Amino acid sequence: MKIGIDARMVGNVIDGVGRVIQSLVTQVKHFPAHNFVIFHAGAYANASALDNVEYVAVDIKPVSVRNFFKMGAIYNSYALDVLYYPFFDLPFSINCPVALVCHDLFFLQDPAYFARRKRWRYPIIRYLARQRMERAETIIAVSDTAARQIFTLLPNLPSSKVKVVRNCLFEIAGTRQLLRNELPPPAGHSPYILYVGNNREHKNLKTLLAAFVKVAQQRPDIHLIMAGRIEGQYADPRELINAYALTGRCTHLGPVSDELLNGLYIYSEFVVIPSLYEGFGIPVIEAGARRKAAICSDIDAFREVMGDEAVLFTAPQDVDAWVATIGIMLDDEAMRQRLGERAYIRSRMFSIEEFGAQNVAVLELTAAKNRVMAQMEYEGQKPGRSGVS
Repeated sequence: MKIGIDARMVGNVIDGVGRVIQSLVTQVKHFPAHNFVIFHAGAYANASALDNVEYVAVDIKPVSVRNFFKMGAIYNSYALDVLYYPFFDLPFSINCPVALVCHDLFFLQDPAYFARRKRWRYPIIRYLARQRMERAETIIAVSDTAARQIFTLLPNLPSSKVKVVRNCLFEIAGTRQLLRNELPPPAGHSPYILYVGNNREHKNLKTLLAAFVKVAQQRPDIHLIMAGRIEGQYADPRELINAYALTGRCTHLGPVSDELLNGLYIYSEFVVIPSLYEGFGIPVIEAGARRKAAICSDIDAFREVMGDEAVLFTAPQDVDAWVATIGIMLDDEAMRQRLGERAYIRSRMFSIEEFGAQNVAVLELTAAKNRVMAQMEYEGQKPGRSGVS
Protein backbone atom coordinates (compact mmCIF):
# COMPACT_ATOMS: atom_id res chain seq x y z
CA MET A 1 0.00 0.00 0.00
CA LYS A 2 1.25 3.50 -0.81
CA ILE A 3 0.60 5.95 2.04
CA GLY A 4 1.01 9.71 1.70
CA ILE A 5 1.83 11.83 4.75
CA ASP A 6 1.59 15.60 4.49
CA ALA A 7 4.46 16.87 6.65
CA ARG A 8 4.62 20.47 5.43
CA MET A 9 3.88 21.77 8.94
CA VAL A 10 7.16 20.35 10.21
CA GLY A 11 9.59 23.27 10.42
CA ASN A 12 13.10 23.91 11.69
CA VAL A 13 11.66 24.47 15.17
CA ILE A 14 9.01 21.81 15.65
CA ASP A 15 5.96 22.66 17.71
CA GLY A 16 2.29 21.73 17.99
CA VAL A 17 0.99 20.00 14.90
CA GLY A 18 4.55 19.62 13.60
CA ARG A 19 5.49 17.47 16.59
CA VAL A 20 2.57 15.15 15.93
CA ILE A 21 3.45 14.74 12.25
CA GLN A 22 7.15 14.26 12.93
CA SER A 23 6.32 11.60 15.52
CA LEU A 24 4.42 9.65 12.87
CA VAL A 25 7.17 10.06 10.27
CA THR A 26 9.76 8.62 12.66
CA GLN A 27 7.66 5.45 12.94
CA VAL A 28 7.29 4.55 9.24
CA LYS A 29 10.49 2.51 9.48
CA HIS A 30 8.50 -0.08 11.45
CA PHE A 31 6.14 -0.75 8.51
CA PRO A 32 8.32 -2.07 5.64
CA ALA A 33 5.30 -3.68 3.98
CA HIS A 34 4.02 -0.21 3.01
CA ASN A 35 5.53 2.50 0.83
CA PHE A 36 5.39 6.05 2.19
CA VAL A 37 5.51 9.39 0.38
CA ILE A 38 6.40 12.26 2.73
CA PHE A 39 5.36 15.67 1.37
CA HIS A 40 7.41 18.37 3.08
CA ALA A 41 8.40 22.02 2.80
CA GLY A 42 12.04 22.89 2.12
CA ALA A 43 14.94 21.02 3.70
CA TYR A 44 13.81 18.06 5.75
CA ALA A 45 16.33 17.63 8.54
CA ASN A 46 14.89 14.34 9.79
CA ALA A 47 14.82 12.55 6.43
CA SER A 48 16.15 9.03 6.77
CA ALA A 49 17.31 6.77 3.95
CA LEU A 50 14.71 4.00 3.87
CA ASP A 51 13.87 1.82 0.88
CA ASN A 52 10.13 2.29 1.42
CA VAL A 53 10.13 6.10 1.89
CA GLU A 54 10.16 8.86 -0.74
CA TYR A 55 10.53 12.52 0.26
CA VAL A 56 8.83 15.14 -1.92
CA ALA A 57 9.56 18.85 -1.41
CA VAL A 58 6.55 21.12 -2.02
CA ASP A 59 6.62 24.94 -2.05
CA ILE A 60 2.89 25.38 -1.33
CA LYS A 61 2.02 26.63 2.14
CA PRO A 62 -0.71 24.89 4.17
CA VAL A 63 -3.78 27.02 4.98
CA SER A 64 -3.54 28.97 1.73
CA VAL A 65 -5.60 29.41 -1.43
CA ARG A 66 -2.92 27.58 -3.45
CA ASN A 67 -3.15 24.70 -1.00
CA PHE A 68 -6.85 24.21 -1.74
CA PHE A 69 -6.46 24.25 -5.51
CA LYS A 70 -2.94 22.94 -6.24
CA MET A 71 -2.08 20.19 -3.74
CA GLY A 72 -4.69 17.71 -4.98
CA ALA A 73 -2.93 17.34 -8.33
CA ILE A 74 0.42 16.79 -6.58
CA TYR A 75 -0.99 14.02 -4.37
CA ASN A 76 -2.73 12.42 -7.37
CA SER A 77 0.52 12.24 -9.35
CA TYR A 78 1.84 9.72 -6.81
CA ALA A 79 -1.12 7.31 -7.10
CA LEU A 80 -1.61 7.07 -3.33
CA ASP A 81 -3.84 4.47 -1.73
CA VAL A 82 -4.54 6.77 1.23
CA LEU A 83 -3.43 10.19 2.50
CA TYR A 84 -2.76 11.32 6.08
CA TYR A 85 -3.66 15.02 6.19
CA PRO A 86 -2.92 16.88 9.46
CA PHE A 87 -5.33 19.85 9.41
CA PHE A 88 -8.90 20.80 8.47
CA ASP A 89 -8.01 22.75 5.27
CA LEU A 90 -8.17 19.65 3.08
CA PRO A 91 -7.34 20.44 -0.58
CA PHE A 92 -9.88 19.84 -3.34
CA SER A 93 -9.84 17.11 -6.01
CA ILE A 94 -7.90 14.37 -4.23
CA ASN A 95 -8.37 11.00 -5.93
CA CYS A 96 -7.52 8.80 -2.94
CA PRO A 97 -9.25 8.35 0.42
CA VAL A 98 -8.12 10.72 3.17
CA ALA A 99 -7.68 10.42 6.92
CA LEU A 100 -7.94 14.01 8.16
CA VAL A 101 -6.58 14.84 11.62
CA CYS A 102 -8.55 17.07 14.00
CA HIS A 103 -6.28 18.44 16.73
CA ASP A 104 -8.92 20.78 18.10
CA LEU A 105 -11.57 23.22 16.93
CA PHE A 106 -10.71 26.08 19.28
CA PHE A 107 -11.09 28.62 16.48
CA LEU A 108 -14.79 27.73 16.23
CA GLN A 109 -15.56 27.97 19.94
CA ASP A 110 -16.07 31.71 19.84
CA PRO A 111 -16.52 34.07 16.85
CA ALA A 112 -14.59 36.72 18.80
CA TYR A 113 -11.47 34.63 18.13
CA PHE A 114 -11.45 36.20 14.67
CA ALA A 115 -11.71 39.78 15.93
CA ARG A 116 -8.10 40.55 15.01
CA ARG A 117 -8.37 38.79 11.68
CA LYS A 118 -11.74 40.32 10.67
CA ARG A 119 -14.92 38.79 12.01
CA TRP A 120 -16.26 37.96 8.53
CA ARG A 121 -13.79 35.10 8.34
CA TYR A 122 -15.60 33.13 11.05
CA PRO A 123 -18.53 31.81 8.92
CA ILE A 124 -16.17 31.07 6.04
CA ILE A 125 -13.75 29.06 8.20
CA ARG A 126 -16.64 27.33 9.96
CA TYR A 127 -18.16 26.32 6.61
CA LEU A 128 -14.84 25.07 5.25
CA ALA A 129 -14.08 23.08 8.41
CA ARG A 130 -17.48 21.38 8.28
CA GLN A 131 -17.34 20.75 4.54
CA ARG A 132 -13.81 19.37 4.44
CA MET A 133 -14.32 17.09 7.44
CA GLU A 134 -17.50 15.75 5.87
CA ARG A 135 -15.62 14.99 2.66
CA ALA A 136 -12.77 13.06 4.31
CA GLU A 137 -13.26 9.29 4.56
CA THR A 138 -11.91 9.21 8.13
CA ILE A 139 -11.35 11.83 10.82
CA ILE A 140 -8.61 11.13 13.35
CA ALA A 141 -9.30 12.88 16.66
CA VAL A 142 -6.30 13.32 18.95
CA SER A 143 -8.42 12.81 22.09
CA ASP A 144 -11.95 12.09 23.25
CA THR A 145 -12.22 15.82 23.91
CA ALA A 146 -11.38 16.59 20.27
CA ALA A 147 -13.91 13.95 19.15
CA ARG A 148 -16.64 15.67 21.17
CA GLN A 149 -15.73 18.98 19.52
CA ILE A 150 -16.15 17.33 16.12
CA PHE A 151 -19.62 16.02 16.94
CA THR A 152 -20.62 19.42 18.31
CA LEU A 153 -19.75 20.93 14.93
CA LEU A 154 -21.14 17.98 12.94
CA PRO A 155 -23.87 16.33 15.07
CA ASN A 156 -25.07 14.09 12.21
CA LEU A 157 -21.63 12.71 11.41
CA PRO A 158 -21.55 8.88 11.62
CA SER A 159 -19.67 7.92 14.76
CA SER A 160 -17.80 5.21 12.83
CA LYS A 161 -16.09 7.91 10.78
CA VAL A 162 -14.19 9.33 13.78
CA LYS A 163 -11.23 7.38 15.15
CA VAL A 164 -9.47 8.50 18.33
CA VAL A 165 -5.68 8.20 18.20
CA ARG A 166 -4.16 10.08 21.13
CA ASN A 167 -1.03 12.09 20.60
CA CYS A 168 2.24 10.72 21.85
CA LEU A 169 5.24 12.02 23.70
CA PHE A 170 7.55 13.53 21.10
CA GLU A 171 10.97 11.94 21.46
CA ILE A 172 13.93 14.30 21.26
CA ALA A 173 16.79 12.34 19.74
CA GLY A 174 20.45 13.23 19.62
CA THR A 175 20.31 16.36 21.79
CA ARG A 176 22.74 17.07 24.58
CA GLN A 177 21.26 17.90 27.97
CA LEU A 178 22.22 21.50 28.68
CA LEU A 179 23.72 22.47 32.00
CA ARG A 180 21.82 25.02 34.05
CA ASN A 181 24.40 27.74 33.46
CA GLU A 182 24.09 27.21 29.69
CA LEU A 183 20.47 28.38 29.64
CA PRO A 184 19.84 32.01 28.64
CA PRO A 185 19.30 34.43 31.54
CA PRO A 186 17.37 34.58 33.74
CA ALA A 187 16.60 30.86 33.27
CA GLY A 188 20.27 30.01 33.74
CA HIS A 189 20.60 31.87 37.03
CA SER A 190 17.26 32.30 38.85
CA PRO A 191 14.32 30.06 39.80
CA TYR A 192 11.59 30.28 37.18
CA ILE A 193 8.15 29.07 36.17
CA LEU A 194 7.85 27.91 32.55
CA TYR A 195 5.19 28.47 29.88
CA VAL A 196 5.53 26.65 26.54
CA GLY A 197 3.20 27.46 23.66
CA ASN A 198 2.24 29.99 21.03
CA ASN A 199 0.45 33.31 21.56
CA ARG A 200 -2.96 32.53 20.10
CA GLU A 201 -5.95 33.99 21.94
CA HIS A 202 -7.07 30.67 23.41
CA LYS A 203 -3.70 30.22 25.14
CA ASN A 204 -4.95 32.83 27.65
CA LEU A 205 -1.62 34.59 28.19
CA LYS A 206 -3.26 37.78 29.45
CA THR A 207 -4.64 35.93 32.46
CA LEU A 208 -1.28 34.30 33.13
CA LEU A 209 0.60 37.60 32.96
CA ALA A 210 -1.99 39.42 35.09
CA ALA A 211 -1.56 36.71 37.72
CA PHE A 212 2.21 36.83 37.54
CA VAL A 213 2.16 40.58 38.24
CA LYS A 214 0.85 39.73 41.71
CA VAL A 215 3.18 36.75 42.10
CA ALA A 216 6.17 38.93 41.20
CA GLN A 217 5.19 41.47 43.85
CA GLN A 218 5.01 38.79 46.54
CA ARG A 219 8.09 36.78 45.46
CA PRO A 220 10.99 38.89 44.17
CA ASP A 221 13.15 35.86 43.35
CA ILE A 222 10.75 34.09 40.92
CA HIS A 223 10.76 34.66 37.16
CA LEU A 224 8.42 33.59 34.38
CA ILE A 225 10.04 32.19 31.22
CA MET A 226 7.94 31.85 28.07
CA ALA A 227 8.93 29.91 24.94
CA GLY A 228 7.11 29.31 21.69
CA ARG A 229 6.23 30.65 18.29
CA ILE A 230 4.91 34.23 18.15
CA GLU A 231 2.18 34.64 15.52
CA GLY A 232 1.86 38.17 14.18
CA GLN A 233 -1.93 38.35 13.99
CA TYR A 234 -2.27 38.00 17.77
CA ALA A 235 -1.15 40.16 20.67
CA ASP A 236 2.63 40.05 20.94
CA PRO A 237 3.51 38.60 24.38
CA ARG A 238 6.63 40.77 24.52
CA GLU A 239 4.44 43.86 24.28
CA LEU A 240 2.15 42.43 26.94
CA ILE A 241 5.17 41.91 29.20
CA ASN A 242 5.98 45.60 28.83
CA ALA A 243 2.34 46.60 29.34
CA TYR A 244 2.20 44.65 32.60
CA ALA A 245 5.52 46.20 33.72
CA LEU A 246 7.12 42.76 33.95
CA THR A 247 10.34 43.57 32.11
CA GLY A 248 13.16 41.93 34.04
CA ARG A 249 10.80 39.44 35.69
CA CYS A 250 9.32 37.79 32.62
CA THR A 251 11.22 36.83 29.47
CA HIS A 252 9.86 35.50 26.17
CA LEU A 253 12.50 33.49 24.29
CA GLY A 254 10.44 32.95 21.14
CA PRO A 255 10.73 29.57 19.38
CA VAL A 256 13.56 27.48 20.79
CA SER A 257 15.49 24.39 19.76
CA ASP A 258 14.63 20.95 21.12
CA GLU A 259 17.87 21.00 23.11
CA LEU A 260 17.04 24.30 24.80
CA LEU A 261 13.41 23.32 25.36
CA ASN A 262 14.55 20.15 27.12
CA GLY A 263 16.78 22.20 29.41
CA LEU A 264 14.03 24.72 30.13
CA TYR A 265 11.71 21.96 31.28
CA ILE A 266 14.35 20.22 33.39
CA TYR A 267 15.45 23.29 35.37
CA SER A 268 12.03 24.92 35.83
CA GLU A 269 10.26 24.91 39.18
CA PHE A 270 7.07 23.79 37.42
CA VAL A 271 5.06 24.45 34.25
CA VAL A 272 1.95 26.61 33.77
CA ILE A 273 -0.60 25.96 30.99
CA PRO A 274 -3.52 28.42 31.15
CA SER A 275 -5.34 27.52 27.89
CA LEU A 276 -9.05 28.16 27.47
CA TYR A 277 -9.43 25.36 24.90
CA GLU A 278 -7.26 22.44 23.82
CA GLY A 279 -7.76 19.21 21.96
CA PHE A 280 -4.85 17.55 23.76
CA GLY A 281 -2.12 19.75 25.27
CA ILE A 282 1.30 18.38 24.37
CA PRO A 283 3.31 20.53 26.88
CA VAL A 284 1.61 18.83 29.82
CA ILE A 285 3.03 15.41 28.90
CA GLU A 286 6.35 16.95 27.88
CA ALA A 287 6.60 18.41 31.39
CA GLY A 288 5.60 15.08 32.91
CA ALA A 289 8.30 13.29 30.95
CA ARG A 290 10.85 15.48 32.83
CA ARG A 291 9.12 14.75 36.17
CA LYS A 292 7.84 18.32 36.34
CA ALA A 293 4.58 19.27 38.00
CA ALA A 294 2.16 21.53 36.14
CA ILE A 295 -0.68 23.90 36.85
CA CYS A 296 -3.30 23.61 34.12
CA SER A 297 -6.59 25.27 33.34
CA ASP A 298 -9.50 23.14 34.45
CA ILE A 299 -10.65 22.01 31.01
CA ASP A 300 -11.64 18.62 29.61
CA ALA A 301 -8.53 18.01 27.53
CA PHE A 302 -6.11 18.33 30.44
CA ARG A 303 -8.21 16.14 32.72
CA GLU A 304 -8.37 13.50 30.00
CA VAL A 305 -4.64 13.57 29.31
CA MET A 306 -3.27 13.76 32.86
CA GLY A 307 -6.13 12.67 35.12
CA ASP A 308 -6.78 14.27 38.50
CA GLU A 309 -3.62 13.27 40.34
CA ALA A 310 -0.73 14.45 38.18
CA VAL A 311 -1.34 18.22 37.98
CA LEU A 312 -3.08 21.04 39.84
CA PHE A 313 -6.12 22.55 38.13
CA THR A 314 -7.41 26.08 38.38
CA ALA A 315 -10.19 28.20 36.85
CA PRO A 316 -8.96 29.33 33.42
CA GLN A 317 -9.71 33.06 33.71
CA ASP A 318 -9.67 33.60 37.47
CA VAL A 319 -6.54 35.69 38.06
CA ASP A 320 -6.65 35.37 41.85
CA ALA A 321 -7.06 31.59 41.58
CA TRP A 322 -3.92 31.42 39.46
CA VAL A 323 -2.04 33.56 41.98
CA ALA A 324 -3.12 31.31 44.84
CA THR A 325 -2.35 28.06 43.02
CA ILE A 326 1.08 29.27 41.89
CA GLY A 327 1.80 30.26 45.50
CA ILE A 328 0.79 26.83 46.77
CA MET A 329 3.03 25.13 44.25
CA LEU A 330 6.00 27.40 45.03
CA ASP A 331 5.67 26.82 48.77
CA ASP A 332 5.44 23.01 48.71
CA GLU A 333 8.47 21.33 47.19
CA ALA A 334 7.31 17.89 48.35
CA MET A 335 4.06 18.35 46.49
CA ARG A 336 5.92 19.41 43.36
CA GLN A 337 8.02 16.26 43.52
CA ARG A 338 5.00 14.06 44.18
CA LEU A 339 3.03 15.54 41.28
CA GLY A 340 6.11 15.35 39.07
CA GLU A 341 6.48 11.62 39.70
CA ARG A 342 2.80 11.02 38.98
CA ALA A 343 3.05 13.11 35.83
CA TYR A 344 6.07 11.07 34.73
CA ILE A 345 4.14 7.81 35.13
CA ARG A 346 1.23 9.27 33.22
CA SER A 347 3.46 10.51 30.39
CA ARG A 348 4.73 6.96 29.81
CA MET A 349 1.23 6.03 28.63
CA PHE A 350 1.68 8.05 25.44
CA SER A 351 4.00 5.72 23.57
CA ILE A 352 5.30 6.88 20.21
CA GLU A 353 5.39 3.26 18.96
CA GLU A 354 1.72 2.74 19.82
CA PHE A 355 0.90 6.11 18.26
CA GLY A 356 2.53 5.05 15.00
CA ALA A 357 0.87 1.64 14.98
CA GLN A 358 -2.60 3.06 15.65
CA ASN A 359 -2.30 5.69 12.93
CA VAL A 360 -1.10 3.18 10.35
CA ALA A 361 -3.96 0.85 11.34
CA VAL A 362 -6.45 3.67 10.75
CA LEU A 363 -4.86 4.41 7.37
CA GLU A 364 -5.05 0.73 6.40
CA LEU A 365 -8.70 0.61 7.45
CA THR A 366 -9.49 3.79 5.52
CA ALA A 367 -7.92 2.42 2.34
CA ALA A 368 -9.63 -0.96 2.72
CA LYS A 369 -13.02 0.62 3.34
CA ASN A 370 -12.64 2.75 0.23
CA ARG A 371 -11.75 -0.29 -1.86
CA VAL A 372 -14.87 -2.12 -0.65
CA MET A 373 -17.09 0.86 -1.43
CA ALA A 374 -15.55 1.22 -4.88
CA GLN A 375 -16.11 -2.48 -5.59
CA MET A 376 -19.72 -2.29 -4.44
CA GLU A 377 -20.28 0.75 -6.62
CA TYR A 378 -18.74 -1.08 -9.58
CA GLU A 379 -21.04 -4.03 -9.01
CA GLY A 380 -24.06 -1.76 -8.67
CA GLN A 381 -24.77 -2.83 -5.11
CA LYS A 382 -24.48 0.53 -3.43
CA PRO A 383 -23.68 4.09 -4.49
CA GLY A 384 -20.25 5.24 -3.37
CA ARG A 385 -17.34 7.39 -4.26
CA SER A 386 -13.58 7.29 -4.35
CA GLY A 387 -11.50 10.30 -3.44
CA VAL A 388 -12.17 13.76 -2.07
CA SER A 389 -13.47 16.67 -4.14
